[in-house]
Amino acid sequence: MILEQLKADKIKAMKMHDETAKSALTSVLGAVTNAAIAQGCKDNITDELVNAVLLKEKKTMQEMVDTCPAERKDLQTEYLAKMQVI
Repeated sequence: MILEQLKADKIKAMKMHDETAKSALTSVLGAVTNAAIAQGCKDNITDELVNAVLLKEKKTMQEMVDTCPAERKDLQTEYLAKMQVI
């Protein structure tokens, strides 16, 4: 199941002290939980729900990259790294 893989990846990122990956995965896992609660299926999260949330989060990161000021290369780099993790 995709959700278990995301949780395992988050643990791996924490062990490797990869703050960017940990932050991105924490954000995705929180969004999945919120979506599951909104749909009333917190105990039975499907792969389809996880995939929908992943697509939404990736789109959000892309919008953040597109709207980031050109002089803020540090933010653009961070957003691109998070988007790659997602």
